[in-house]
Amino acid sequence: MEQSLPLLNQSADDETDHVYIDLEKAPKRRWSDSHTALRYLLSTISLLHSALPRFLQIGGLKPRKERQHSTAWLDALRGYAACVVVKFHLYGPSPREIFHQPIFHAFEAGRGSVQVFFVISGYVLSVRVLKMIRNQQGLQVLNSLASATFRRYLRLYAPTAFATLVTALALQLGLFYKQEIIQPTLYRQLSDWMSDTIWVSDPFHDITGWWIENGFKTKYAFQLWTIPLEFRGSMVLFLLLLASCKLTTRGRMALCWIAITCSFRWQVHYVACFLGGMFIADLSMSFPPEKAQDRLRLPRHQIGSDTTPDDRRAKWNAIGRKSGFIFTFIMGLFFLSVPLDPYNSPWPIRYVGDLTPSAFPPFSAEYFWLSIGAMLLVLSLEYSPLVLQVPLRWNVSLYLGEISFGIYTMHVLCNWVVWESYLSRWKEESLGDSFWADTLAASLMFLVVFVAADYFTRVDAQIVAFGRWLQVKLFVKWE
Repeated sequence: MEQSLPLLNQSADDETDHVYIDLEKAPKRRWSDSHTALRYLLSTISLLHSALPRFLQIGGLKPRKERQHSTAWLDALRGYAACVVVKFHLYGPSPREIFHQPIFHAFEAGRGSVQVFFVISGYVLSVRVLKMIRNQQGLQVLNSLASATFRRYLRLYAPTAFATLVTALALQLGLFYKQEIIQPTLYRQLSDWMSDTIWVSDPFHDITGWWIENGFKTKYAFQLWTIPLEFRGSMVLFLLLLASCKLTTRGRMALCWIAITCSFRWQVHYVACFLGGMFIADLSMSFPPEKAQDRLRLPRHQIGSDTTPDDRRAKWNAIGRKSGFIFTFIMGLFFLSVPLDPYNSPWPIRYVGDLTPSAFPPFSAEYFWLSIGAMLLVLSLEYSPLVLQVPLRWNVSLYLGEISFGIYTMHVLCNWVVWESYLSRWKEESLGDSFWADTLAASLMFLVVFVAADYFTRVDAQIVAFGRWLQVKLFVKWE
């Protein structure tokens, strides 16, 4: 047995004492070793559990406290819109007639969901600054706009670069094959990826404002044509907030609508959507949805035969407002279902096409109505927290909102690697072309997309944290 003292310096008594002490400590060491092994085992299980996608973890769908904010329902709406885009890119237009009808078409048309993205971005990016403007917090407004402007480029283009890098590596690993972008060696593939990333990260490149076949986008992820539009729309939004921060509330709203009208006239629909989101945020502060909902309810002691005429009148007015918001919601879905060619569509879409402003050429007429529909949809949801917002506050909805950017960014790569390479062929050979076969295959595909989006979101969170760290290091604090 190993001795704790040198043998030449020990006496018999020392040896006896140390043997006794060692025998006393031996059981404790064995227990300590067992305890350490158990602790390592639990740590390993915890690590493996945290490595799983959140929706597969125990209690993983429970919303995080830092995510339970007043606009969490907007993130959930973005998540569902991203799922519509996934379905659109997975199957394309549905062969079933029901999905070509007004309102129903909105649930499978990916272009309308993109307009919803823009409106949500306008709302989320402006709501905090608008609160500061209303409180006349000049220094806070300047700090917030400086921070948002400084970090916006990194926030959009760094995740794009990461997503396209994953695509380039997957291509070289042989996970899928695309003749138009594959290179013979890893070095040439990475060089091609770098050139493409530098080219697509140009914030001054000419963009048309809507998606076209040969538009400005990275060839490694064609769905990210929206990133340059997101960046420019954000910059216009920040500029308008800065220009209008000294105006009255009515003056700011009027200027916002002048800018929206001009944006439609100049065919930059994405800017109109961003500013539409800003207007909805500003409007909700002047007329809070909570007060509107309070008018929908009467105290229990006022319900019955003893209610006064004023109470009954207030009740019917509240019901009228509630019905109005539901009607606005339906009209939003109706305009979001306008197809690519509204002029040759069945009634009543055909008449909507005839009302399109002449500034919009035929091939882009749908975007005018999709933008209007996206604004009406967000507006109706904003003022219906007790009715239309309820499904958007479910745990699964909030989770979809957290991974919405990952869903949108990674789903095309998942389609190439899983759907086109394996799943679609397996479905045709084993399941056929029935409704249930499509449903099963689509469910498996969405599962893959959610897994990829979950891991992408973790990387994206680190990019956001890096942007904040960089801001802290570089910004000078003003007194």
